[in-house]
Amino acid sequence: MNESSYPQAFAPQPPAPMTFSQILDRTYRLMRANLSLFFGIAAFPTAFIVAFIAGWTIFVLKTIGPLMNGTSPQLVTVPLGAPFLFWFFLIFYPIMLAAYALYLPAAFFAATNADRGIAVSFRRAYSVAWSRFGRSLWLMVLLILYMVVPIGVAGVLIAVGFAVIHHATGAGFGSPAMFFLVPLLVLLYIGILVYSVLIMLRFALAYPACIAENLTAWNALKRSASLTRDAKGRIFLVLLVIYAIV
Repeated sequence: MNESSYPQAFAPQPPAPMTFSQILDRTYRLMRANLSLFFGIAAFPTAFIVAFIAGWTIFVLKTIGPLMNGTSPQLVTVPLGAPFLFWFFLIFYPIMLAAYALYLPAAFFAATNADRGIAVSFRRAYSVAWSRFGRSLWLMVLLILYMVVPIGVAGVLIAVGFAVIHHATGAGFGSPAMFFLVPLLVLLYIGILVYSVLIMLRFALAYPACIAENLTAWNALKRSASLTRDAKGRIFLVLLVIYAIV
């Protein structure tokens, strides 16, 4: 980045659209100037999830310990079976959602204030996040529903189509009739990718809007849709660059 293009003080930016290069430059400078704060905020959900996985791993090792010693061969299917994985994901995902529902408001509160030139502490960021935890969690649930429900409906339609063909012809997966479902599955996969990207771009500013403007979850979604209407291309490029770096 060009070190002389901006002064070191982070004065609030005027409310005007920024170009792709300006967004990257601003992001780089804000991250560098507030690295310890952003790192500390991001460390919370990471540590929380790592601690959970570590605890679960210890449980698994204790469960299969007798098997590894050759004393209880009957345990071979218990820790690695489908019920075990079901309970793991049933417990893990709600914990992960709760951790990120607390982390995202804190991160966006710190980021938006840093962009305005306002210093924010770790404690202040998470204090604001905790006060809006319920709203943040509901917003995350809505985002997941927007993403999952249409995909689930498409999957159900494919399953129904297969069932109808199977019932009408008695054909299995290797039959010529099933061959016509292959292009449909490919199109469905491509459609899911496109839809997921569009939803991600449409609601990319939902959390910043919710925090910065103190909006409800539904209003934050509407606000994000309005703010990103003519900016999806730039947002996509920025996210693509960040993804490539990561």
